[in-house]
Amino acid sequence: QNIDKLFKIYGTAATPADVAAMYEDLMQGLSELSFLSGYCYTQLVDVEQEINGLLTYDRRPK
Repeated sequence: QNIDKLFKIYGTAATPADVAAMYEDLMQGLSELSFLSGYCYTQLVDVEQEINGLLTYDRRPK
């Protein structure tokens, strides 16, 4: 597994379905790593200085 490819996850999505597909692809890749024993998504919502959460600043789905 090419770990550099796995962790280059920044990008844009045109639709909520695209976001879900990208997240599913990430989870699939992580699940295939035999040395990984845990995973934590640390930013569930957007904040003032970053917009990479799963929800907008006012907690609406993207």
